[in-house]
Amino acid sequence: RVRNAFIPPTALKMLRQVDDIRGRGVSLRSVMSAGEALGAQIYEWAEDALDIRINEMWGQTEFNYIVGNCSQIMAVKPGSMGKSYPGHRVEPIDESG
Repeated sequence: RVRNAFIPPTALKMLRQVDDIRGRGVSLRSVMSAGEALGAQIYEWAEDALDIRINEMWGQTEFNYIVGNCSQIMAVKPGSMGKSYPGHRVEPIDESG
């Protein structure tokens, strides 16, 4: 049984179309998502339909897990990428970000 998963936002949007997802035996403990912005609607749907908070992450294929959030250790704000992960120093390079 799958309890922890990495699911891109596009796949979460497809999953959102499934009727009665809890009734189909889906019981996830945690979900990490990346690849595009998650958005508040999908984040809120996951809380309501799956009873989980999605942990959103940002990184590049060559160096993943640079910035992200984790609902177990920090407040998660939909639309925010969170904070730099341990071992990484991340700063804006100019006033526009």
